[in-house]
Amino acid sequence: MPRSRRPPLLDFAAIVGLWPSIAAFCRAVGVPDATARAWHRRGLGSGRIPVEYWDRLIAAAEADGIEGVSLDSLMAAVRIAMAREQAEVSREASGVKRMKHANATS
Repeated sequence: MPRSRRPPLLDFAAIVGLWPSIAAFCRAVGVPDATARAWHRRGLGSGRIPVEYWDRLIAAAEADGIEGVSLDSLMAAVRIAMAREQAEVSREASGVKRMKHANATS
């Protein structure tokens, strides 16, 4: 029995990048260029596309024949963003501990 291929996990920047251009994404989803660019830029880190746009985003992907945009993929992108946020918090906390230790030993 063949195994079904699971689609790759995408962050929000990659989801925006499924369209041929930011302008095409803007037209499809109905958001200003600056909004889409901010989602794309923030999506490279821990940014997110606000949930109130998800229905529109899923419908636009279907209309444009773009695969991989679904409620499941958007939820996966949230998990990616949350993991990045947690990693950033951990890095910051680790840096604070090192600074306190360095100050205590000086």
